[in-house]
Amino acid sequence: MPRWQPNYNRRFLEDVILVDRIKWAISTMAPFKSPGTDGIFSVLLQKGIQRLVYSLQSIYRASLLLGYIPKAWRTGQVAFIPKPGKLDYTTAKLLGQLA
Repeated sequence: MPRWQPNYNRRFLEDVILVDRIKWAISTMAPFKSPGTDGIFSVLLQKGIQRLVYSLQSIYRASLLLGYIPKAWRTGQVAFIPKPGKLDYTTAKLLGQLA
């Protein structure tokens, strides 16, 4: 086994990366939220899930098996949306402090 490859076996990946889980994850996404850097809206994945799910499963399993996260998955876009009446944005609230 190459030194860079994690110690996952295919049986473990078959138990973890399941078609039903991928379908569930995609179906729970808000369909028309802003797309990521790839420009793909969630609704496109949702509408094409039957054609995509097995390819996605292979890609996810390969990513874990090889211990590699594609560079495109490591980027994101964040948009700052100010709230009306809030003047100070220097500190974030902790989850326990949310009202």
